[in-house]
Amino acid sequence: MAKKKIEKQLPKTEQKANFENAGVVVEQPIVDVLEKNYMPYAMSVIVSRAIPEIDGFKPSHRKLLYTM
Repeated sequence: MAKKKIEKQLPKTEQKANFENAGVVVEQPIVDVLEKNYMPYAMSVIVSRAIPEIDGFKPSHRKLLYTM
């Protein structure tokens, strides 16, 4: 049976990723991340789904009407 190589473990802060183009993990406050990433998504959902368009229907209601 072949012996396994014992690799020297680096501390967590110095570990390197084995993937090409892998980024470095940066710790950020969760509030900043949510404001930066979630707010634009929430606004796009509100604009595209929740606000009725010119005909007065929301996309889900329009789909139901066309189906009927």
